Amino acid sequence: MRSKVIKVIALLNWVLLMVYFYRINPDILTYELIGQIHFPFGTLISWSMLVAYAYLTRSFVAGEPSGNIRRTARKILSANLILAIAWGIISFLLSGNWSFSFQNAPLNFTLWTAITGTILIFPLFVLLVAGIYSLAGSILRR
Repeated sequence: MRSKVIKVIALLNWVLLMVYFYRINPDILTYELIGQIHFPFGTLISWSMLVAYAYLTRSFVAGEPSGNIRRTARKILSANLILAIAWGIISFLLSGNWSFSFQNAPLNFTLWTAITGTILIFPLFVLLVAGIYSLAGSILRR
């Protein structure tokens, strides 16, 4: 339980830092970390935020999975974490650059949006279904 609280606090701090970068000081996001390949700081921030989000949602199903739903949810969220880790490389391959500017490539942009949306929305759906199943199971056991 204590490790979950620490993870939640760490994620909230990370989110506050992201709000700072995106809202208060957005100029820092355009600084290039690696000038030769035009790798902006904003890319690293976005990528790390997606990985942190995927890791946190996966940690909500931590421990030994006892039932089929929990085991399946953990596998799906683990696959989502792998997708989040690969997101930057996939984005680079789709856009052709580290700034992720999809010039004259609407299909690639649509695919990129779908992948990013999957990383963000699908874990919420999985956690909701697992939570409802767990709640229904505890009510039926009474």
